[in-house]
Amino acid sequence: MSEGERVIRLVARGRNINMAVDVAEVCRRRAGIIAGKLPGDIDVSDVELATETFPRDDGGTRNVSVIKITMEGHADMHEEE
Repeated sequence: MSEGERVIRLVARGRNINMAVDVAEVCRRRAGIIAGKLPGDIDVSDVELATETFPRDDGGTRNVSVIKITMEGHADMHEEE
């Protein structure tokens, strides 16, 4: 979003899902140092949950949960200080 983009999509699988949710919340609340260049208003516009199947070495399959979080910025971008 720092380069003018207004829509971003976070995608995470398996154990990284909690990190994607945390990142979305930090961006949405604009807390912390990394959120300084974000638009003044960010909304979560869509959340998709899915399961992907991957082959295992033993010939079986493995299911992995996936989350896709779409966020959209609505206000002006903050200027660097």
